[in-house]
Amino acid sequence: MAGRGWTGITNGELLRRMSGHYDVLITRDRGIEFQQPIAAFPFRVLIVRTASNRLEHLRPLDTSATPRERGYIEALDTLYGDGDKTTRNYAYEKAMEGVAHANPDDVEAPVFWALSILGTRARNETDPRTAIEAAAILEELFPTHQDHPGVLHYLIHAYDDPIHAPL
Repeated sequence: MAGRGWTGITNGELLRRMSGHYDVLITRDRGIEFQQPIAAFPFRVLIVRTASNRLEHLRPLDTSATPRERGYIEALDTLYGDGDKTTRNYAYEKAMEGVAHANPDDVEAPVFWALSILGTRARNETDPRTAIEAAAILEELFPTHQDHPGVLHYLIHAYDDPIHAPL
């Protein structure tokens, strides 16, 4: 939630912001079903009962995961798994590319793939090839997903460098 600037908001506000943009909220907050009218929202709320939100505690839950969900879990495993950060970033980008190609009807997959491409850049690095690669994915999505919170946001980041500033 921090990546969206949603840290510190109430559960009710979180649910309102999600409405119309997401299909599911996965949470460890066991009280949310008693505090909020979750049945009134157009998405599912899954309450996960684990020791923490760390991947090693979530991994046993993927036995009932769909192939799509398993693809996301495996991609995250590469991002937060063993190895140095640069290697994991590139492995995650390749994994998200696979998720995107395996799930052509899932708009989230190419969005996260584009973000993962941007994530391969070093801090303060300007690599126009990387920016264009991510932007090309997002540009294709933008005409039909203008209300998606990630598409435009990551597209702005893809073009946020001195080379593209004059455009």
